[in-house]
Amino acid sequence: RKMLGAMSDDAGSLPDGEGAALVRWFLENNMTVLGHETLSRDGHRSERLGLSRVSDLPILSDQSVALAVKWFEEGGRSPLVLKANRVSAHELA
Repeated sequence: RKMLGAMSDDAGSLPDGEGAALVRWFLENNMTVLGHETLSRDGHRSERLGLSRVSDLPILSDQSVALAVKWFEEGGRSPLVLKANRVSAHELA
């Protein structure tokens, strides 16, 4: 429920348009979102929910964080949805 609340807050913070519509689409259970967190420019993770809380290992590589920061610095719009860089330990078994 906390993740749904965070995603609802995210959708509400975005201007009307495709980005807000995408987050609302996620909220309607059209795709399973397994983790949610906020990253600072230096890679500090906060507001960790779902699988983001399970481990202190970063979900994104330093390079992915740097590219995300660059995206916003160059005027990229929110939301920026990223796929995790880590492989599930279950997939390694």
